[in-house]
Amino acid sequence: MRNRKLREHGFLRPIRIAAPDPKGMAFTLLGKKKLEIHSSCRIGFTACPECILALANAWRMSVVERFYTALAQRDWAAMGACYAEEAWFSDPVFPDLDAAGVRAMWKMLLSSGTDLRVTFTIGEETGTRGRSVCDAFYTFSATGRPVHNIIHSTFEIRDGLIFRQHDRFNFWRWSRQALGWRGLLLGWTPLVRNKVRATAAARLAKAMRP
Repeated sequence: MRNRKLREHGFLRPIRIAAPDPKGMAFTLLGKKKLEIHSSCRIGFTACPECILALANAWRMSVVERFYTALAQRDWAAMGACYAEEAWFSDPVFPDLDAAGVRAMWKMLLSSGTDLRVTFTIGEETGTRGRSVCDAFYTFSATGRPVHNIIHSTFEIRDGLIFRQHDRFNFWRWSRQALGWRGLLLGWTPLVRNKVRATAAARLAKAMRP
């Protein structure tokens, strides 16, 4: 199913041009946009020139917008496709991940969390950089406590893909919500931060095993 989504978005194979088929129309979703295209163009991996143009116009969203749209849909495969092969990611919990690591991180987090809700604002995006603020609402699975995390992100973009991503959030604020009184009393200390990092790293290493 994930590979089919990527194919439909054009990541794994190009769309072949087919003759127009006016017999039936169908709706398909591309990110947040609802498109009406020919049924045969939607079902298969071919499309007539008319539908190719509709898909191309709809896909003119930036890589950062595609990234957050996929996050809101909990689509870790589409998020992973937004990263360059030499990508690097850092945040207070995962301070140093390569492309394989960050893709595995999103897969792990989104596969285990079922109630994630996000809103985001893109403050700036050019062909080489971007800035955003994301509000993430979810239940921290280790304690069952609700969390509202406010994440400030900066992106370095190369060739239309995320090359560097640096996420920042208030770790003490997060720990007070996620860990309760332990976070309130000790969340500002390196002891708690290092413990959370070690636990998260162990989970990620296990998730990345073949």
